Amino acid sequence: MDEVDGHMSDTESTMYTEDQSQFTNEENVSYEESGEEGVPLHDAGVGGEDCDREYSGGGDGSGDKYRIDGGEDIRKVDMIRLSEDEFKLYHFTSRLVAFQFYNKYAQKRGFAARGWNTVVNKEGGVSQQTFVCFREGYRLKKHLNKENRKREARPLTRCGCFAFLKVRFARDVSLWIVKDFSDEHCHELLPRKYDGMLSSHRKMNETDIMQMNTMRDVGIGVTQIYGLVANQSGGYKNVGYRKSDMYNAIMKERRSEGSDARAALSYLRALGRNDKDMYWSHTVDEEGRLKHLFWTDGRSQGDYEVGRFRTKWEEMICEFGLESNEWVRELYEKRKLWVTAHIRESFFAGFRTTSRQKELEADFESINGDPVLQTPFVDIEAAAAKLYTRKVFMKFRVMLWRASKMKVSGCERTPSCHIYIVSYRSGPTREWHVSYVAENEEVKCCCQRMESMGIPCEHIVVLLHYLDVKELLKSLILDRWTKYAKQSVDGIDVGYTNSRGSIWKSEVMSLLFDCYELCRLAGKRIDKLEETRGVIRNHMQSLKESNEDGNNEDFNYGAGRDNNLRDPARVRTKGCGSRQSAGGSRGNRRTTTCSVCQGRGHNKQTCHLRAREAPLETIATAGSRDERNE
Repeated sequence: MDEVDGHMSDTESTMYTEDQSQFTNEENVSYEESGEEGVPLHDAGVGGEDCDREYSGGGDGSGDKYRIDGGEDIRKVDMIRLSEDEFKLYHFTSRLVAFQFYNKYAQKRGFAARGWNTVVNKEGGVSQQTFVCFREGYRLKKHLNKENRKREARPLTRCGCFAFLKVRFARDVSLWIVKDFSDEHCHELLPRKYDGMLSSHRKMNETDIMQMNTMRDVGIGVTQIYGLVANQSGGYKNVGYRKSDMYNAIMKERRSEGSDARAALSYLRALGRNDKDMYWSHTVDEEGRLKHLFWTDGRSQGDYEVGRFRTKWEEMICEFGLESNEWVRELYEKRKLWVTAHIRESFFAGFRTTSRQKELEADFESINGDPVLQTPFVDIEAAAAKLYTRKVFMKFRVMLWRASKMKVSGCERTPSCHIYIVSYRSGPTREWHVSYVAENEEVKCCCQRMESMGIPCEHIVVLLHYLDVKELLKSLILDRWTKYAKQSVDGIDVGYTNSRGSIWKSEVMSLLFDCYELCRLAGKRIDKLEETRGVIRNHMQSLKESNEDGNNEDFNYGAGRDNNLRDPARVRTKGCGSRQSAGGSRGNRRTTTCSVCQGRGHNKQTCHLRAREAPLETIATAGSRDERNE
């Protein structure tokens, strides 16, 4: 780091290893005409023109409660209650620390920070830096009007936000001071549960990676690891990174190993520990380079079983001439209900998804930015983008594209409503009837897609455009498809409560992660490892003695007025049979009727007529078993 940027301690550089390119934008560099190398602290005014506080620290800034040296100081600041005036009083030992402070403030407030303009003095050192909200500026038009897109454009996140932090270097005390600060945003801030999902707030540190690799070495999959970390942290919203970040960290380590071939074989061995059906084989050339690699896991073998079943089914249909048999066709359509009996030797368990995590990410994607408008119905599309969740909006956009090929070709008036006729602009001559009641703005289409899917059909969209309606009518909006459907239960996280026990558990897991970091740092030197072990054991002994004294707090999380609450009484469900009475005898039961001889008192399994046929059945069963063995 340049001398003008201040100094960073070894501890600070260990805790924060982010690339400085995150907060420096080389395209926005300006130069001071006067050659000024920085301004004294008392001249610039710590916090800007509005602050007349006298500097109370030492010559190097020590002893000042507003001095921020690194991560420890940042964590001590209550960012939630920090006012704009108080923010201006802080000063920092480096530009990196200033950015980290502002980015942590942004995380707690519901946005993210990034670097923008940099001022360089005549010596080439940076004397001033501006950080802005991640939604500052606008996307270039050339990226908005692309034709023949091969994939969906990224959502628009930049909306010209005004929030920023400007810091300037004070040479006389070697500190970065706040020259100007504004917390004025032109967009809604993200809810607290999404504060760790923006890219600048997501990061896996070395301890997280070490913990992940330890579990991967014993065959635990990434999805299961992510779920475990979420459970330890009190929910996916508290993890601090996403599952995709875990895969990126794995790929980064593989690339650093220097050999993709060795990494591939190592990966297959790891899969084999958790999949008994895993098989792989490889060959090498004269120079020892990988030439051929074949592998198959349990899932691919299961897919092969499914393909074999389909082939056998088609051969059977052709052999017996059942192509037009309605019962056979319906039986095949319901094959998911019975086909597992055909391939029951294949194991398909374990393929599960973390639905709670996917739901959280989907909700975040719905409120983070706006989709790029693409259809001719700009006003309706924009209104739908702000209203619907991202997944529902993509389905509604299909209706918008279909509506662009249609027109309103006529209208009929009735005493209660207007009935509009919608048809294609060209091609098929099919017509649809859409009714509109002006008094309550109710719209209904004969296709009834709105009633079945919950989103307006293309025929309704055409009518809205014809009537010059700029947004969706209230009668066409179902709350369950909107971004705000969960506001009524906001703050209630099913499965991860905010009870005292959950808070205690979260604190314990935080302590555990600190222990992981302590082990990682101490493990780099043998002498430090022994010293750290001794300190830990001494502290453990001290805690044991303290607990034996009986001064520890009682963490009985179930205590309270509900402590004696019992589960509801069990109710006998239908079909479970009669219960035995207190005396051990059963109630009156219906006499069993045999389906073979129609006699009473036994069933077909114990029927004497079936017993005569048993030898033949045994032979047939044995023959089929021999065929399977072959």
